[in-house]
Amino acid sequence: MKGEYDYNWTKGRNVRTCYVSADPGYRVLDNSNLSLTPFVGIGVSFIYQDSDTPRDNSNDSFESSRISGFRTQAGLALDWKYRRRISTYLYGADYTESKIRFAITGSRTDYKGLGATYALNASIILLIQSWNLK
Repeated sequence: MKGEYDYNWTKGRNVRTCYVSADPGYRVLDNSNLSLTPFVGIGVSFIYQDSDTPRDNSNDSFESSRISGFRTQAGLALDWKYRRRISTYLYGADYTESKIRFAITGSRTDYKGLGATYALNASIILLIQSWNLK
């Protein structure tokens, strides 16, 4: 059945995905070596597929199919602080932490006309955070 929500995309086409979210959390453990932060969040997820069909009134751009959906997620982040440094300057000092974050996140995205998708993601992130000390 073809209609407003026809997501039968052509095999072999490039697909791009992205999501934008806000994920506030609260540190339940924070010492000199580790921090543990559970978090929850909401956002929007997008999936795009390019087409060979040119857009109206344009010679160099093509139509694309897009699906967007509301995303909810929750997870747990563990930060290993492997380097801490205080740098002093004439105007003050900076405290810098270098850390590796290990995170696991579960999410659900509700796509209009398509249904819900579920994902479980694991990530490793290098973080460098700095604060100005007064």
